[in-house]
Amino acid sequence: MFALSRSDIWLPLYCVLVILIFLKYRHKTLRTLILICLVIVSADSFTSRVLKPYCKRLRPSHEPSLKGKVHIVYDYKGGLYGMASSHAANTFGLAMAMYLLFPKQRRYRWLFLWASVVSYSRIYLGVHYPLDILVGAGVGTSFAWLWVKLFQKAGFKVEHS
Repeated sequence: MFALSRSDIWLPLYCVLVILIFLKYRHKTLRTLILICLVIVSADSFTSRVLKPYCKRLRPSHEPSLKGKVHIVYDYKGGLYGMASSHAANTFGLAMAMYLLFPKQRRYRWLFLWASVVSYSRIYLGVHYPLDILVGAGVGTSFAWLWVKLFQKAGFKVEHS
């Protein structure tokens, strides 16, 4: 679970996604990657720079009343605050963006399972409550929907077949 939670372990997956997008939609690759980057940066910034400082809810790993009761792996406790999960926001944002961009491509739907596994790993590691994950997933999917709609309103055809 510790490895699943690390972002660098997923770099090969991200590279494969970029290659698949490029091979299928060469002339739309840059626009698609910009949109996906906007989704992830927006979701990550909102959870890290707005929700966590505003809510100031301690992670389970930092909650004094839970000391000794939370499963901690490799002494990893995460930052002080955990509402909402940036991992969930980023992974569900990517999954939703791919779903909206490629609605007829069933091969990308498994990204929701991947996002769920990554998000669950955060609960397992004791750094998030389930509600942190749900809110993060909501933030990520919302930003994906918002950016896709904004791109459409700007005249970009982002729904690929």
